[in-house]
Amino acid sequence: KRGAPARKHGRAGKPHATIFRLSRDEHTLTWTPRKSHTLKPTRRGGQFAEPGRLLHLSDAVDLCIGRESAVFKRRATDCNDHLSLSIVLRGALPAPPSADEDEDGVLGMGRRETLDLSFDSEVNLGLWVAALRHLLHRRLRVTPLDA
Repeated sequence: KRGAPARKHGRAGKPHATIFRLSRDEHTLTWTPRKSHTLKPTRRGGQFAEPGRLLHLSDAVDLCIGRESAVFKRRATDCNDHLSLSIVLRGALPAPPSADEDEDGVLGMGRRETLDLSFDSEVNLGLWVAALRHLLHRRLRVTPLDA
């Protein structure tokens, strides 16, 4: 909850050093660039985060270990495959037949489908995997995916 370093891979696959934090209520994951002292944060849900630099864990549906996502495949890097993971988001799921627009009224799926991370050690990866699996399991056990 204090913050953990990881490399976040952008949609083009380029890695960025970031610090991730879990909200006190364990419902939101936020991140900021590691060398970011000039950002002016906005207040969201009791936590400070730049717009677009947060993930509501209710949007996460799965966790994939390795470099299997489209983001990782776009950019071949020398990172170790076994030190990477992707958080699969609702945007990666096929839209129901009755849904022509997303909740923002935008046609199609313009939102992120995965949040792709890599780590510098097996210990850090293991801690992230254990924590994320626990949070996802707890959320899916309490809240159906369709809610």
